[in-house]
Amino acid sequence: MMKKLLSLLLVAVMIVGLMPSISLAEETEPVLDEIVETTEPEVPAEEETDETPLLVDEEPVAEEEATDEPSVTDDPALPSETTEEPDEVAVPQQTGNVTLAIDDGEAVYYAELEEAFAALAGSPSDALITVLAPTASTSFYDFDGYNITINGGGNSIMLAPLTITNGSLEVNNAVVLMKPGASGWTLKIGDTLSDQATVTFSGTLLTLDGGGTKTAGAIEMQTKSTGKNTLNFLNGTVVQVSGYMHDTTLGNAIMTENEGTHTINIENSEFYSNANRAGLVAGSGTYVNVTNGVFHVLDSRANGTNGSYFRGINSDIVVSRSGAHGLSINRLYLENSTVTTEHNGYTGVWVNTLGSTVINSIMEINHNRVQLDTLGAFNLRGGENTIDGLSQINISQNGGSGLRLHAGSLEVAEAKESGFFRVMYNIASFGGGIEVNGGQIKLPSSAIIYNNRARIEADDIFVNEGATLTLYPVGTDWLLEEGPEWDVNHLIDGWYDDVEGRRWSAHIDPIYVNEFTELGIAKAGPLTLKAAHTAIAEVTVTKIWVGGPEVKPEITITLLANGETAYDRFGQEIKPVVLQDGQLEYTFRDLPLFDAESEEIEYTVAEDAVDGYITTIDKHDITNTFVIKKIDLTATKVWIGGPEEKPTIKLQLLKDGQPEGEPVELKSGETSYTWKDLPLTDNAGKAFVYTIEELEVEGYTSVVDGLLITNTYIVPTIDVTATKKWDGGPKDKPIIQLQLYRDGKAYGDAVKLDGVTSYTWKELPKTDAEGKVFVYTIKETDVPNNYKATYSEDGLTVTNTWTKEELPSTGVGSSTWILFLGGSLLLAAGYVLLRRRNNGA
Repeated sequence: MMKKLLSLLLVAVMIVGLMPSISLAEETEPVLDEIVETTEPEVPAEEETDETPLLVDEEPVAEEEATDEPSVTDDPALPSETTEEPDEVAVPQQTGNVTLAIDDGEAVYYAELEEAFAALAGSPSDALITVLAPTASTSFYDFDGYNITINGGGNSIMLAPLTITNGSLEVNNAVVLMKPGASGWTLKIGDTLSDQATVTFSGTLLTLDGGGTKTAGAIEMQTKSTGKNTLNFLNGTVVQVSGYMHDTTLGNAIMTENEGTHTINIENSEFYSNANRAGLVAGSGTYVNVTNGVFHVLDSRANGTNGSYFRGINSDIVVSRSGAHGLSINRLYLENSTVTTEHNGYTGVWVNTLGSTVINSIMEINHNRVQLDTLGAFNLRGGENTIDGLSQINISQNGGSGLRLHAGSLEVAEAKESGFFRVMYNIASFGGGIEVNGGQIKLPSSAIIYNNRARIEADDIFVNEGATLTLYPVGTDWLLEEGPEWDVNHLIDGWYDDVEGRRWSAHIDPIYVNEFTELGIAKAGPLTLKAAHTAIAEVTVTKIWVGGPEVKPEITITLLANGETAYDRFGQEIKPVVLQDGQLEYTFRDLPLFDAESEEIEYTVAEDAVDGYITTIDKHDITNTFVIKKIDLTATKVWIGGPEEKPTIKLQLLKDGQPEGEPVELKSGETSYTWKDLPLTDNAGKAFVYTIEELEVEGYTSVVDGLLITNTYIVPTIDVTATKKWDGGPKDKPIIQLQLYRDGKAYGDAVKLDGVTSYTWKELPKTDAEGKVFVYTIKETDVPNNYKATYSEDGLTVTNTWTKEELPSTGVGSSTWILFLGGSLLLAAGYVLLRRRNNGA
């Protein structure tokens, strides 16, 4: 039992002793990212047959001596490439910003990348560096024979100048900033003894900031003649190289030497070169492959690029604002890509003798200075050059020939739409549009080539002796746009000879020019061609309106040639033209200047009659003068009621509310008056408004309705007073009634006179509607007894005369006493009755 306990205790002690080492291993073992393998492209079998164009300030790359290149070891500030490994290596820490695993060994922590690099130096190996936090290397390192992978984990890394030889460097998912040393290259791939070296950046933002240095370079690729170097930008990497301004090759964003093969792959990534001496200067064995990517080179002091087999697939390529050439390469292959080269000092695109292939791509080659007559904005040095019918090529506003073929061939396929191949607004000494210096060009009928200029001859196309051109008819809608001293906006009808001394110059010295008609076949030079037309005339008709309404009627004008129907230079009859309101000018264009007998044609114009205007024609000026129409106005008089004999009236004519002329009189029996030859409108065609008014007519109302005046008789009123007179009779007069009569007929109800002697009827009609005066009289309806009524001559005074005789008086009669006695008795009876009531109470 004791032995068993001792054994268990020993095992427990061993386990406890092993625990720290197990924990440390788990804690420090890095996670290994997958290493991306890069396949190097196969080198094409074809050989270089010509030199790439020179930068304006350097000799060809092939002629540079290797000894001219500054050596990083020349800078005492940087360690020599042969610097021995330090005696002491930093002791690995348990924590740090990076870990390093060598040859699949255990990952060790280091405080900074500088310490990890130092640990690697002098022992070629496979190394995995994992970046855990922002870090940096501060010394120059030349890793010869190393395969180093750096997994950045999205962290920032600052790298001092670095050389990779006979091995590889892969940087994944990092933000890398590299700055140059005092001299030498910031990133160098290979050397003159190197067999191969590969540098890959994947998912990384890589910045090489030269800061305007004139002593150091950015990226160089170098190898021996049988060696191969590869530079990969993959998986969303963005590369920004700027500020390298060395006067020689050190100032280039990427520089490859002539020896060996160099491949640059930009896949699903972006490359930007800004403000460097050049974006890319490549040796003869350099291949640039841009696939689903971006390649932009801007503001280079020399060429944008120089050399290489350049291949762009599904990519955006821009090389602009270079001091010399733009995209200058040995061989060009484009597929589903866009190339823009603008505002470069010389050519926009230079392709050397290995030719070019353009498939379903867009090329914009504009505003390049060119400067030399031996160049073109799209400059093809030789080889076989093809452009398919799906591609769109626009070559415009360059300071030299738009396209120049030095040798070899160019064939542009027929496009599905006109204008896919367009060369316009370029200017050169010879062949402003296209110059075929040698070789052969075949253009499709869909090509557009016009409105180019040449200072000496051949505005649009120049074909040198020994070169050939296949050309097709001009487009049906091509217009010259070359003013002001040249022909402007005239329809082009063909290709014409444009040789020095006999140049096309219509409107300056209108002469016939020789038309080029050998179309659709290969025609050998020399040819000097311009898209133009025969000598032509034009007639501009000017319309002048004098007076009339603001809105003018439409007019129809006809052009006549020598007094007959006119035809244009295509033999089509010129139809009459209608000018709408507001159109004051029309130009008949494309008219033959001479007839079949070479006599100049006299063109005149005619106009259809325009209602309300007088037309006069002076050469090609048509004047229409407004004619003011005259009208007659008749006023009609209508009388309603009133006496047969009508009063004299006066009528006043008003024009726009103002008196026109003197009033006119209409006497009894006159029922109308006519004013003759009155102007219908003013000179501007505005119609006058005529009205009439009648001066006041007593006894009538006046109503004016246009030119109809109606006077209606007003029946006057009077007051009729009846007077009552009494002649004799008692002092108290009886009440009487008077009846008014009008023309012998009772009028209204009888009225009573009680204690008054007169009565007045107010506002009685004096006349009937025809003005006949009514006669009013009165009658007393019931003459009181003992009176006799007599009437005055006007029938309005009635006199009642007393007719009963009076008896003499005899004193108080018996009746008076009887009344007195009866009254007394009644008073006595009343008194007795009152007392009884009081006593009873």
